[in-house]
Amino acid sequence: MKRIVPLKTPTGEYTLEPNLWYRCLRCDQTIAMWPKRSTNCKCRNIEIDVGYGRLDIREEKFVEAFVDDEMPHR
Repeated sequence: MKRIVPLKTPTGEYTLEPNLWYRCLRCDQTIAMWPKRSTNCKCRNIEIDVGYGRLDIREEKFVEAFVDDEMPHR
């Protein structure tokens, strides 16, 4: 079941939850928050650098965060 969550906590940090996914509203690509290797969406609005443990979102208004226990981990 998909559950939309806030992109950031009230203190301004990105939300961290198990089975967290991001969907870029610009290129409509979905990527896991916990990928096995560094990745980005097609338009590079969302980039995850596994080596540095860094999440970079260029335009937050074009990103939806959600939790979905039924989606497989990548």
